[in-house]
Amino acid sequence: MSEVSAEDFTSADGAAAASAAEWEVRVDLAAMFRLTQLFGWDDTVWNHITARAPGTDHTFFMHRFGLLYEEVTASNLIKVDEEGRVLEGPPDVNTAGFVIHSAIHLNHPRNKFVFHAHPPSALAATAFKDGIPYWVQDSSMLYGKIGYHDWEGLSVDLDERFRIAENLGDGKVLVMRNHGFLSVGETAGEAFMNMYYMIRMCEVAVQAQASGLELEPATPGLWEMSAKQYEAFSPGNTNGPRLSDDVIGLTLPTKTRMKITNCNIHLVDVPLAKPIATAIHQMRSVACVLLELETDQGLVGQSYVFTLTAGRVRALEEMLLGFLHRVQGKDPHDIGSISQQMWNDMNPIGHKGFTIAALTAIDTACWDLIGKAAEQPLHKLFGACRDRVKTYASGGLWLSQSIDECVAEAADLIDGGFRSMKIRVGSPTIAQDVERVRAVRDAIGPDIELLADANQGMTVKHAIRLGHELEMFSLGWFEEPVPYQNLRGCAEVRAALVTPIAAGETEYTRYGMRDILEKNTVDVLMPDLQRIGGLSEMRRACALALSHDIPVSTHIFTEHSLCIGGAEPGCVSVEHMPWFAPLFNESMEIKDGMIDIPNRPGIGFSFNREAVQRFKM
Repeated sequence: MSEVSAEDFTSADGAAAASAAEWEVRVDLAAMFRLTQLFGWDDTVWNHITARAPGTDHTFFMHRFGLLYEEVTASNLIKVDEEGRVLEGPPDVNTAGFVIHSAIHLNHPRNKFVFHAHPPSALAATAFKDGIPYWVQDSSMLYGKIGYHDWEGLSVDLDERFRIAENLGDGKVLVMRNHGFLSVGETAGEAFMNMYYMIRMCEVAVQAQASGLELEPATPGLWEMSAKQYEAFSPGNTNGPRLSDDVIGLTLPTKTRMKITNCNIHLVDVPLAKPIATAIHQMRSVACVLLELETDQGLVGQSYVFTLTAGRVRALEEMLLGFLHRVQGKDPHDIGSISQQMWNDMNPIGHKGFTIAALTAIDTACWDLIGKAAEQPLHKLFGACRDRVKTYASGGLWLSQSIDECVAEAADLIDGGFRSMKIRVGSPTIAQDVERVRAVRDAIGPDIELLADANQGMTVKHAIRLGHELEMFSLGWFEEPVPYQNLRGCAEVRAALVTPIAAGETEYTRYGMRDILEKNTVDVLMPDLQRIGGLSEMRRACALALSHDIPVSTHIFTEHSLCIGGAEPGCVSVEHMPWFAPLFNESMEIKDGMIDIPNRPGIGFSFNREAVQRFKM
């Protein structure tokens, strides 16, 4: 290839007609076209690269449709506005190019350069069902910065602009599924290098998949650390930090204080595999508020809280936002002080509901940071008493399923490693509930533990009658037979039955647990992480139950409750609920009815960036 000179993509006439700032942008943009051709990423006339015109948020430069990349110069670029009107140059506008690029220029003004390409060596990766995996060091350049946009056909619908902009979010690269890639940057160099590393990442992924060999992924913690290091030593950054203790390692034990520097919230709506029902609930998805606390040591603490309907999740987000000032700039090791300040703030509106959910999110994320700073799993920091904990399957045998479906699912659960499972009751008649429980018991045999959950849907007398009928099936417990506020009624049910009574998931804080225990309401206490107030309060509730010789089984939040199962002697099991599993990079393995408690630092589970983007609200 012959040497390329500046004259190949500039002209004296063009320089005279443009301001110095505008001419510089034109030259940078023309250079990007030539580099794209040099790297073999051009696609005849079909790719496009644009740059915002200096001094405006509403106009940008693009190349004339029909020109090959080698024909693009700074002088023959055209200028268009947000409506697609050509302000300078001939009216040769690529419609799809305008739709894609105006989406970014209108909604992300910080990104002055936008680069769209269909590189043949990487294009196949846009069709990967589960997103593009991180395999090698270069991938960390884009860790947490990749969004995904589903293919909608040719990008000629102006309405698609809003979805493109939303799916990019705060990222730097957008994978346009079954189509191509889009990268952005404040400078031409940043946009180009983002595309370069995206293509490298995809080429590696395609080659790795083609090899057929088993691959060993790095941990999310290493990706996060490497991403921070790349940010500190990005290509061309001559003003970055020195090679000092604050950069190398990022989390040195000599740095005893840690400061929370930023709080990020993401809203996601995770669909369930199919609609499900209990005696009082109808569910199609779980809407979550994800919290990330960033620190000056490069560590990130994560947690989440949720609602059963997406319509209420923004109210939960607003409550959390109202308390974030209590943690901003603080050391997460001071969680006792942070929690007490939040507790005092709650007084005017009460210590139940979304106020406690906000406390849970902050408390849990702080503990995640504390464990990561110590490079220890939380159950070890709390004082481990076991490395495995019993679990039971709670994600099936719903009231909305037929008997045949329940029987088939029970067999699948046993094959999946469970030795205990829960069936929902609350049918229109007692006879129907008895029939459902009998069918599942007959299917699983006497050696598999069977639990029943009424989800607070019964009166005291109905619960007692049904409880007596179900005693022949040797249930492990009868859960929430009556509304949670009716502690006296629940105590009556407990006194009347041989089957143990389990409850507590709908009550709040240690004070709610105290009321349940003092009124002799349960045989098994079931605190819920979101309603209890976080890991700090969960440990207090476990200690309280232990003083009453009442065992504990944690409710939902399986991933984040495993540390409690590993540290609290009175915790006899954790509920296995699969709803939130798609949000995490890590998974849980059930073997012989037990779950191994992870030895990864902190909580041991981290959000999957692609999943967060995919479920983003």
